[in-house]
Amino acid sequence: MRERASGRLVAVKYVRRGASIDEDVESEILNHMRLSGHPHIIQFYEAFLTPTHLGIAMEAAFGGCLFDFVSDSIRLRERHARLMFQQLIAALAWCHSQGIHHRDVKLENLLLSRPASEGSVLKLCDFGFSRDAVAQAQPHTMVGTPAYVAPEVLACQQFDCALADVWACGVALYTMVQGCYPFQDPRDPDDPQLIIKHILHGSFDFPPDVPLSPECKDLIQRILVRDVTQRITLQQIQQHPWFLQDLPSDCQACDPTQQATLAAAVQACRLSQTPADVKALLEVARQRPGTGSSGMLGSEFSSDEHLLQLPGGGSPDPIREESEESEQIEDGRGDGEAAMAAAMEAGRIDAEQGRAAVAAAAMEVAAMEGVAHGGGGGGGSL
Repeated sequence: MRERASGRLVAVKYVRRGASIDEDVESEILNHMRLSGHPHIIQFYEAFLTPTHLGIAMEAAFGGCLFDFVSDSIRLRERHARLMFQQLIAALAWCHSQGIHHRDVKLENLLLSRPASEGSVLKLCDFGFSRDAVAQAQPHTMVGTPAYVAPEVLACQQFDCALADVWACGVALYTMVQGCYPFQDPRDPDDPQLIIKHILHGSFDFPPDVPLSPECKDLIQRILVRDVTQRITLQQIQQHPWFLQDLPSDCQACDPTQQATLAAAVQACRLSQTPADVKALLEVARQRPGTGSSGMLGSEFSSDEHLLQLPGGGSPDPIREESEESEQIEDGRGDGEAAMAAAMEAGRIDAEQGRAAVAAAAMEVAAMEGVAHGGGGGGGSL
């Protein structure tokens, strides 16, 4: 789809009108609007209606997601992984400074600005699980992708969303440099109960055959700590020696003056559509498909333009939150690459599997810790 005024290509997420337009969709759009304009966050452009769907127009990233890049590469060189991680932390720091917690940080939600290369810019996307720290109550329910979810979230306890986001960043960094998830059991990597058990234990290790600097290992070990009081914070990550190496200027921690300058620049990037406009649009979108105005508040994108994108001239299928579950491993890869991709695919667990695995694994962990009189404590390398 192209923007009418500039001719630039944009990405569009479609959600079917009616009952699908719930509070989560509203929160996703409003939170995304607040964060747009940062160089490492996918830019929100506009929400609009078709006769059957709500459309969310946003910046297009032509390099695909970081998961695919890591899978194709088997793993990233440490220097390249650091650059990706620095950009992720910069994006997440901006989210947190604006009172927004992402709650679904994972390689699939990290997009590359252009086809994979070390010059690609990383962009954080998908705010479907995001939470406003001020407007919404303290969470105590499990959301996100289980392989990345912090142990306190899996335990369905009240938790600090900022520290849960930090945990997910640690999983992402480990996966980039190792080519596998930290909590997969090598005996059975596709067993969700074993993955959940290792997360609840905080138990992981570094494969001895993969070279990794002591500084990088130290940072990962300080992030993947089960005890939240001992887990490193986002601000402490930004001061870690490994993180500070070759740090790009747009990834540096901001002082109050720089923060105000960035906020002003972000504000200047935003479109004229206001939160009130979006809320009014969503009220219409909640009506059954086929009612209301198809072009309401969609002035930047004509109906002809987005209808040209529909397969066979029909309505688009809604883009689901867990669409990555349908991805397949490509044929023709080398043995090592295919094995790495298969291992990463095996680590993906859907929400239903996750809940069942948590219940079983939590009982096992509780029994083991009871025998050990509460031993366990923090995470780190075994």
